[in-house]
Amino acid sequence: EQMGVKFIDRSQRPIALLPAGELFYRGCRRIVDQFENLRNELLDYAASESGQVNVASIYSVGLSHMNWYVQQFLNEVPDSNVRVEYRHPDQVYQLVERGQAQLGLVSYPRESRSLRAIPWREEQIALACSPQHPFASKEAVRLSELHGQPMVGYDERLRIWEEIDKALSLAGAEVNVVLRFDNTETIKRALEIDAGVGLLPSPTLDREVAAGTLVRIPLE
Repeated sequence: EQMGVKFIDRSQRPIALLPAGELFYRGCRRIVDQFENLRNELLDYAASESGQVNVASIYSVGLSHMNWYVQQFLNEVPDSNVRVEYRHPDQVYQLVERGQAQLGLVSYPRESRSLRAIPWREEQIALACSPQHPFASKEAVRLSELHGQPMVGYDERLRIWEEIDKALSLAGAEVNVVLRFDNTETIKRALEIDAGVGLLPSPTLDREVAAGTLVRIPLE
C-alpha cells in the first residue's frame, strides 16, 4: 500500500514474486548486506580499541604451534589480548562472517563475497599409527601400501578428505575406513588405541610423537 505497487501474485501456487517484488527484494538484500558490513566494521573497531583479537581455528592447526604464534604476538603487542576458539570448519567461516572473529584459520580456504582468503602455510601429510602397528618400524610408506588397511579418516564432507581420497585413488589404494571424525584431535585419539592408520598434517603430530603415543612416517 505504501509503495503503490503489487509485489506478490497470490493467484497461483507456489506464490510468485512479480517484477516489482523482485526489485523490492533485491533492494532489501542490498540494505541488509550494507548493514551487516557496517556491523562488522563496528565490531572490528571495538575489538581494536579494546586490544581484543578473536581468532577462530580448525583443530588441525596444531595447538602447540598456535600457542607459539599467540605468545609471539603478545610479546610484540603486550597490551593486547588474544582469544582462540577451535571449531568445525563451517563454524570458523560463520564466526568470521558474523564479525565474532577477526581471523579464521582453515585448510583449503574458500573465498566469498564477504571473505578473503590469504595463504599462510603449507603442511605435508604424513602417515600416523600407534607404536604397536606393523607400520611403526617403517622409515617411509608408499600410498599404495595402504591398500586394504583399516583407516581412521576425516568426515567425507571435509575438503581435506576429498584430497586424501583423491590421492589414494591415484595410487590404487582402496582403504577400509573404520571410523570417521570431523577433527584431527579425535582422529589421533582413535589412532592411539590402534584402531587403524591415519593420514594427517605432519605438524599436528608433534606432541604425540614427542610423548611416544603415535609414530609419524613420511610418505614416499
